[in-house]
Formats: sequence, structure tokens, C-alpha cells
Amino acid sequence: MKFLYYMCVLIFSCNSNFNLDEKWNEAIEYRKKSNFQKAITSLKEIIESGKNNSFSAQAQYQLADIYLNDVNNYTFSIKEFESLIDKYPNSEFAKKSIFMLGYINLNYTESYDDAIMYYNMFLGKYPYDDLALSANYELNLSDSLRTINALKKLRKK
Repeated sequence: MKFLYYMCVLIFSCNSNFNLDEKWNEAIEYRKKSNFQKAITSLKEIIESGKNNSFSAQAQYQLADIYLNDVNNYTFSIKEFESLIDKYPNSEFAKKSIFMLGYINLNYTESYDDAIMYYNMFLGKYPYDDLALSANYELNLSDSLRTINALKKLRKK
């Protein structure tokens, strides 16, 4: 009886991983075909399954990337990157997400304080990472952009 139980567990666990692979491939194909709603749905199913943390982190990163680059919904993109950092703080995707949050806040939403916070967070955690040079560049850029926007506001008054 125990043997049958273990065989069932093994079969179902293999099938669930196969389904995650299938969902992942489905999401990628939908994205390639610009069917973003279906890609988003497939990625959310992977995330909500909770079956594989590394797969879920990767799916959440893809979801945030779709919102950023394909749908241009920066609010949703920020939400997904922040959620990824909270759920999977030690993943490679969390590191990339921190950097992306700095980038989005600086270049798309003009939330300079948030951009500075995320870039400093990135540099504090990953000072020797390949992206550290870019984070420093973006921090210097944020100072310039903040000054330019302040001058624009003064001109309007």
C-alpha cells in the first residue's frame, strides 16, 4: 500500500512540473504572438501554483517585464517587481528587479526619490555586480533630471 502511495505522489509531482514547463512555454508563445493577456494569465497561473519558487520568480519577472515593455503599464510593472522582491528576496530575479525599479522610477515615472532609493538599495546589496556601474550612472543622471524638472517648475510659476 505504501508503495502505491509513493508511486502516486511521484507521478503527480512529475506531472505538476511538466505542467509548469507547459505553462511557461505557453506564456512565451503568447508573448511572441503579442497576445499579452493570455501570456499574463499563463504567468499568473505559474506564480499562483506555488509549486516551484525559482520558476515562480522567473514567471513573476516575465510578468513585470510584459507590463513594462509590452503593455507600458508602469504601475503594474512596479507592483510585480516589488512583489517579486518580497517573495523571493534571494533570487537572481530579485536583484534584477531592484535595478529595474530604479530604472522605471527614474526614466518612466519621474519618481526620483524612489529611483534613488532603489539604486542605493541595489548598490548596498550588490556593490560589485556588473550592473553597479549602471546604477551609479543612473544615480548621477537622477541628480541632473531632478534639477531640470525643478527649473521647469520654476519657469511655469
